[in-house]
Amino acid sequence: MSRFASQVLVRLDPRAREPLQTQLCASLRRAIRDGVLQPGTRLPSSRSLAEDLRISRTTAVLAFDQLAAEGMIRTRAGAGTYVTDPLPVDRGRPSAAAAPRVLHPPLSHRGAALASTPRASTKLDGPARPFRLGTPALDRVPVHAWTRLAMRRLKAMSLAQLDYADPSGLLALRQQIAEHVCRVRGASCSADQVVVVTGAQHGLSLMCQVLLDPGDTAWLEDPGYTGARAALTAAGARIAPIPVDGDGLDVAAGVSRAPRARLAYVTPAHQFPMAVPMAHDRRRVFRVSMPMAGSSTSAASARPCFPPCASAS
Repeated sequence: MSRFASQVLVRLDPRAREPLQTQLCASLRRAIRDGVLQPGTRLPSSRSLAEDLRISRTTAVLAFDQLAAEGMIRTRAGAGTYVTDPLPVDRGRPSAAAAPRVLHPPLSHRGAALASTPRASTKLDGPARPFRLGTPALDRVPVHAWTRLAMRRLKAMSLAQLDYADPSGLLALRQQIAEHVCRVRGASCSADQVVVVTGAQHGLSLMCQVLLDPGDTAWLEDPGYTGARAALTAAGARIAPIPVDGDGLDVAAGVSRAPRARLAYVTPAHQFPMAVPMAHDRRRVFRVSMPMAGSSTSAASARPCFPPCASAS
């Protein structure tokens, strides 16, 4: 069967009661309605389709004629046959009554909670504007320089470098990150303590997975980053919202509400979204309070975070 025929799931049964052109027409109509064949897609010629399906060309022509009469395909002189763009409103989507009901397996409690978590950002149309989350200064990205460097690196790669590597990331990169953290943040850090992730959300999810068991309690700034809430929810944590004021996270309120918390998510240097730093006295109290809350194992914590916690600047 041709690639086109397999793509649209053409199934012809010579023993069926319906004529072959009716079966072919139904397969193409379904592919168009389901979006497998998008508006503007070029269809093979009736001759090519007939040869691929091993049917007469008349059968293919009759199927095309029927779809053209329904307004779903259109022939351009000298250019071929295409799916109509845009599709007729009454033909492009099956009606609610005609659409088959698809039963999906129910979500787990954790999945339902995760699905109801607000997104960290909403993409808005139009130019960049102040206070829009999740959209960096894309106009400042050095696309040409980045492309040139990426191509140079790809051309120099060996076969060994195309294979699976250390899941923690390239050793040379982790060494540079460790040196930067030691120099800029004053942390005691080595390359074997660095894990390269694909983004902040990946890092948050990874920390929650290795630090939390389902049912553990975690502090979360209120208001705070919804991406952190999503990561905690996905890990099955019990979230304890802790208020934030002009001095940052209210540690006393956290100790009062959830004294046995296993983990705390806090942004001490530049709180999101209120942009306040965490007061020095609260940082000191936090260091004293948090180790008493969870278990004594804090090997997964990394300085300068307050163990056991997830800290972001």
